Amino acid sequence: MSEFDTALDTLSKSQRCAVNWQDGALLVLAGPGSGKTRTLILRIARLLLDTPDRRFCVLGLTFTNRAADEMRQRLLELNPELEDRLFIGTFHSFCVDVLRQDGLHVGIKSDFRIYSLDRDREHILQRCLQSAVPNDERQLLRRYKILRYIDRLHEHLIPPTSAYDHLLQEGTSEDGSKALAHAYEAYHEGMKSNNAVDFSSLIFFTYTLFSTYPKLAERYQRVYPYWCVDEFQDTNEAQYRLIARMATGGFRNVFAVADDDQIIYQWNGADYRRLEQFQKDFSADRIQLPANYRCPGGVVRLANHLITNNSHRSSDKQELISMKDEGEREHDEGPIDSYELLRFDSDDDEFRGVASRIADIRASSTPTIAVLGRSRALLEGVKEELDRGGIPSFIAQRRDEFESPAFRFIDAALHQSLSRGDERFVEDLVGAFSAAVDREVTLELEDVLVAAQAEHGDYLRGWFQQMMLQPLSQEAKALVQCVKSTLIDSIDYRTFVNEAMDFFESACIDSPDDPLPKYEEDKKAWEAIETEIHQALGENPSLDMFLQELELRSKEPPPAKDAVALMTIHSAKGNEFHTVFLIGLAEEVLPSWQSLKKGDESPELEEERRNCFVAITRAENHLVLSYARRYRGREKNSSRFLKEMGVIPYSLL
Repeated sequence: MSEFDTALDTLSKSQRCAVNWQDGALLVLAGPGSGKTRTLILRIARLLLDTPDRRFCVLGLTFTNRAADEMRQRLLELNPELEDRLFIGTFHSFCVDVLRQDGLHVGIKSDFRIYSLDRDREHILQRCLQSAVPNDERQLLRRYKILRYIDRLHEHLIPPTSAYDHLLQEGTSEDGSKALAHAYEAYHEGMKSNNAVDFSSLIFFTYTLFSTYPKLAERYQRVYPYWCVDEFQDTNEAQYRLIARMATGGFRNVFAVADDDQIIYQWNGADYRRLEQFQKDFSADRIQLPANYRCPGGVVRLANHLITNNSHRSSDKQELISMKDEGEREHDEGPIDSYELLRFDSDDDEFRGVASRIADIRASSTPTIAVLGRSRALLEGVKEELDRGGIPSFIAQRRDEFESPAFRFIDAALHQSLSRGDERFVEDLVGAFSAAVDREVTLELEDVLVAAQAEHGDYLRGWFQQMMLQPLSQEAKALVQCVKSTLIDSIDYRTFVNEAMDFFESACIDSPDDPLPKYEEDKKAWEAIETEIHQALGENPSLDMFLQELELRSKEPPPAKDAVALMTIHSAKGNEFHTVFLIGLAEEVLPSWQSLKKGDESPELEEERRNCFVAITRAENHLVLSYARRYRGREKNSSRFLKEMGVIPYSLL
């Protein structure tokens, strides 16, 4: 029996129905722990394994690189031969792929660069404002956070020609609308002249491409006749309209997996009504997967009690059904309670108490443990206490840049080798080399800019020429020569990276009392990203493809295996842990003060309830809920969510 057949035998009737779905649109309402990823993967595998002689591919879209990598890996474990017939990635990575192939139709050259950092975007914006926007408007624009407006216009798919009218309709003043529209147009022109895009414009330009050239959309339908979208409830307006625009001509083969009880990105444009819109626009059928294979029965009951208080959800939504055998959760002294409640006098007491409880749990075993909180401030308080107790922990966060001078130099050199005339990398190239290699180097940024003019605008050659005039050590000079041989005279970036890392490894060994700051963290991050990229693109991706993936991925180092994860609820989405602590269950904390201001029936308060729902359903074995009577010295009532879950009676609120 094949791996696929073995996996198929484990499915429930509802899961099997979804896997066997063929043509037409389908919405799979899948609750937490319902095996939705396995169902989605097996559906993709079935489509491909049933058609070995066909040339079509399946398009799989999700929201994080981690989720895409996991899906791809699990599919290849079922059958390695499926690799050539898959595109599984984020919306942004799919748009990058489309624009690399066909972006020239909307003025985007195939070798475009992605500006992922606000500092780069701000640099080009200010340059554009100076050259293309009148002085009186530049003075007015100082009142506005212009990049935020640009992102909002992209997210609403507004072209520069319509920006003024859109801003007026949103309530911006006439003068402000005019100035912002000019800034938006100038920014577009500046990015185009630099052959660059940013994250928010990736979907904008792809949507524009398919709107302007519907025949191209039809071609993508032929290449990808089956589309699968995971976490569909998280789609914002731009992402949904992109899918709808790609489906021109009545295309309906869209398989969407979603849960309206897990919409926690309302601030980014997610909306429960989008699921209704999908069913209407695509004439979609619907299957529900209410079975929960992750959480113990007690936690499932809490989740059901809690979420039924929301009205903005499918009217016929089925309750979660616990499929976990409580008998499996016993230890030597008897059965384990599925949840517990901890009460404290103050937030500091809560931090200490949670850390102490974690220490108790770790003393008997080493389960995966996560502490979830509504805000980072709560997590930092727990981390301080864990640090005092010598318990390894980390606060999960996205990191868009490397932090060590060594890897900032490697990153800048790679980017500069591919974009010889792009001066945004020169500052890092100069500054990071000095910080990581030789602090006695006196090279100034202006020296490189001047030298580059003599090299036909090649900043990397200009940097090399100036570096050879510096009094470098033999080892440092060898590193500079390595840049020339592997990145200037040829493109052998893997040799450059290996030799540069060898150099920095030696520097750390030779100076054990003064190691390179953050080097080990960045090294772990680099190695993890490199592995992910090779899994996605093969062992020898071109430099431009490697850097494209590098731009899209977080530079956060992987945590130690036994470290306690400290996560905001938003960052915990898609994860599961043996034991979950949900802290700060007090009014004005969770739910937040901002949501309470909006009222008991507001969408904001309902999203807070969904936050709580998502948090507690991360628990595979045990859930610990906690709250304090005072936060930052201010009295707080216990959270209404504790009452709604049935954890505490009304009288104690």
